[in-house]
Amino acid sequence: MLMVTPCTDWYHVFTGIAKGNVSILPINLILQVVLLPVYVVLFVGTIETIAITTLIESVLIVLVIPFILAHLTRYLFRRKDSVLINKVIPFFANAQIFF
Repeated sequence: MLMVTPCTDWYHVFTGIAKGNVSILPINLILQVVLLPVYVVLFVGTIETIAITTLIESVLIVLVIPFILAHLTRYLFRRKDSVLINKVIPFFANAQIFF
């Protein structure tokens, strides 16, 4: 279900390249997930019931796991702030275009 919504990653990459404000993007992602059933009803006319485990699995893979990994990275580099700021963050900021 999450894959039929517009890709927030692209918004994030291009907004970052343009030096724009990316703080609105989490709100955009939440709205996409919340409004997805409305879009399905509007465009398809009906909504089939899905397994709740499938929805939970999708949310875990797309939202929760990356969130936890990001906080774990910040925690591991808390004493090496210069390495995090000067090496890790710039690498992943540029590498996200390729991934």
